[in-house]
Amino acid sequence: CWQPVDPSKPFAFLPGQWVDFYIPAIDKVGGYSITSLPSHLPRLELAVKRSRHPPADWATSKARVGDAVKVRVGGEFVYSIPSGSEEEHIVDGGDCKVPAPDSKGLLFIAGGVGINPLYGMLRQLHSDALATKVESATCTQGPKATLLYSASKADELLFEPELTDMAREFPNNFQMAYHVTKDEVKGSEEDSSSNHRRGRITSGEISEALQWATGATTDESAASSSGDGKAMLVSSVYICGPTGFAEEMSEACQEHGVPRSAIHFEQWW
Repeated sequence: CWQPVDPSKPFAFLPGQWVDFYIPAIDKVGGYSITSLPSHLPRLELAVKRSRHPPADWATSKARVGDAVKVRVGGEFVYSIPSGSEEEHIVDGGDCKVPAPDSKGLLFIAGGVGINPLYGMLRQLHSDALATKVESATCTQGPKATLLYSASKADELLFEPELTDMAREFPNNFQMAYHVTKDEVKGSEEDSSSNHRRGRITSGEISEALQWATGATTDESAASSSGDGKAMLVSSVYICGPTGFAEEMSEACQEHGVPRSAIHFEQWW
């Protein structure tokens, strides 16, 4: 966590952005995703993976309280509140707040450390849900969001406890599915209730995630995939992962009726 040396200097960012990280006496520049929220400023949290890369090594093992660095915000891969989503309709005698009609579902797909910018976006959605929280546990607090998250090993599923807590607190808002490609998964692979799965994210699972996030029926999903029906009513799909991952996931989403204009992705190397 970082605090500004001079709080009077303006600093702003959107969920999903990163910073260039400049350290005195180190020539190389680090680039790290911001995982805190704009509302947390002046406090700033960054996702830094421990490695021998000089900026990461300094940040994870050598930095001390009081050390000063320079940061510069960058990136256009961001989550922004859809137009009109601040409006809401009240139903069930005023007990339940539901999204405006144009507040559509969201799909997030992460590969490896590609979860970092998506975690910041999901934290913003969770914060928004908390801000409109009401007593009824059956309510949906804002747009529904599904996360499909793949990593090689179970211990590489970053932020898993925090993400799982979001889904437990707002089960009508968040659905999380974790994929492990080179390791054992938690729970039985035959247990359909488990949100841990073995293997890569499949086209069928993307279809299921879109159905949950949009409330579409199986027939509507099939019609959308074949081009005979309306497109999946997602506001946006956000994808981040290694080279090739984003393109593969984007193509799968388009096969299920998501327009290319609704898909946003970022790659890491």
